[in-house]
Amino acid sequence: MKNYAEKHINKLQGVISISSKGTGYVAVGDKKANKNDRQDPEIDAKHLNTAMHEDTVEILLHPKGKTRQTAEVTKIITRAKMRFAGVLEEEKVKDIPPLSGGMSFTPNVLFLKPDDTKMYTDILIPEKALNGAKTGQKVFVEITSWIDARKAPEGKVIKILGNPGDNNVEMHSIAMEKGFDSELPKRVYEEAEKIKKEGIKESDYVGRRDFRKILTFTIDPYDAKDFDDAISFREIGASDLSPTPLHFSKNGEGRRGEGKKEELYEIGIHIADVSHYVKVGSGLDEEARERGTSVYLVDRTIPMLPEILSNDLCSLVPNKDRLTMSAVFVVDKHARVKSEWYGRTVIHSQKRFTYEEAEESIKKAGTPLHKELSVLNNLAKLLITERFKNGAISLDQEEVKFVLDSAGVPLKVITKERGDSNRLIEEFMLLANKKVAEVLSPKKGKDHRQGGARKKEETVSIYRVHDLPSREKMEDLAYFLRSLGHKVSLVNGIIPTHEINKLLESLSGKNQKDSKSTMSDTVHRAVIRSMAKAIYSTENIGHYGLAFEH
Repeated sequence: MKNYAEKHINKLQGVISISSKGTGYVAVGDKKANKNDRQDPEIDAKHLNTAMHEDTVEILLHPKGKTRQTAEVTKIITRAKMRFAGVLEEEKVKDIPPLSGGMSFTPNVLFLKPDDTKMYTDILIPEKALNGAKTGQKVFVEITSWIDARKAPEGKVIKILGNPGDNNVEMHSIAMEKGFDSELPKRVYEEAEKIKKEGIKESDYVGRRDFRKILTFTIDPYDAKDFDDAISFREIGASDLSPTPLHFSKNGEGRRGEGKKEELYEIGIHIADVSHYVKVGSGLDEEARERGTSVYLVDRTIPMLPEILSNDLCSLVPNKDRLTMSAVFVVDKHARVKSEWYGRTVIHSQKRFTYEEAEESIKKAGTPLHKELSVLNNLAKLLITERFKNGAISLDQEEVKFVLDSAGVPLKVITKERGDSNRLIEEFMLLANKKVAEVLSPKKGKDHRQGGARKKEETVSIYRVHDLPSREKMEDLAYFLRSLGHKVSLVNGIIPTHEINKLLESLSGKNQKDSKSTMSDTVHRAVIRSMAKAIYSTENIGHYGLAFEH
């Protein structure tokens, strides 16, 4: 009975991480415990027993010695990955002696040399599983069998990618290695073609608030192909402002009660209504669910949806009607939200700005939409000031962009300039997300879509949340910063955000010397690493970095 209990206690489950040297580590300890007390057993190559990187495994702890806790894998619970890209190679083996006086022969062993450095063994490919692939080609392989840890796994070629070194082949290989294929199934293309052919029908306008006559525009990178968000703007001017929220009738008209005169602006944040086209259970829905997101690589985008949708019907291109989901706010000149509305809309964008063009229009009189963009920019700055007043952290980082030639070969790396136009879009997107989260949160007492009391039943929503940093990481950060000569304090185990912002600001600046710039980068990275990761969750705990309750 005692032996059984000891064996049971020494068996644990966790996700295994495998280093490029073929050594595994399984995180099974309490993340909240002191780091010296956490269990992080090490598993050498001979005890992996076919476990691969990020598999969920059961392990048996070895008797504890004076060094690091070791273990062995006893069971594979779930596989994280079974497909690998790499080059098909061939190895000749020694002649096999003749059988019963027959002729000897020399078989060749074909195997995949995986690109994934976490995959510590080659994958044997039987001749019948080559599917036309030839030695030296880049291929994509699926493991079909791996029972004996003493032998290499067997697999089959499921796609021939091309010749190694070719830019398109290598980019395709990287994408497929991470679970993305640039090619969509035929049925998904056909479904998208049918939707594109039908276009926007008269019935699609029913029940939507009409913004087509209200100034609407997009601001995106110069090389963007799909425009998934837009801003509408109109100055309401000195208007009667009711103390109660603004309510909209079915035809989109607003009504107000008696109140004081005040200068107001109506700002709409619109995103493409993809759900109108991608119906639950359709081929498009299933493929999108499998992909989860569009993938942005250095020289291309692998869209979640076919480009005839993502770059056309679901792209808020100028001079065309587009179906959208919108958050509409009436704000005063101090950027205080006076009323809000959410729902399905139709827009007609009048202008497509690049960030550079919008930046010029903000700063230079006489340029397109100078007045409107200037007002929006001033409101955005007020929103930024309010966020930092509430404790937001300034973690802006420089972004870089690769300049490529026609063959996809990198020529140079340039730094992306972040200006007021970037921050303008960011702030109004944050405003929309924050306000929508408030409406969806069970704590909110009103349903602004209906203008009345919310139904009592609980609803489940997904929020983007950012937890408080751990005290342990904050203590490490404080120790590091103090070692560099910076004075910081700990309040309830956390460095106050205003101290972090003040420190980062003192180290930043275009006119700083190289040594100070390096110091700024070092401190900036240390601060980021001390933070918790922002995640998606059904539990709305707020966003620490943005200082949002919702």
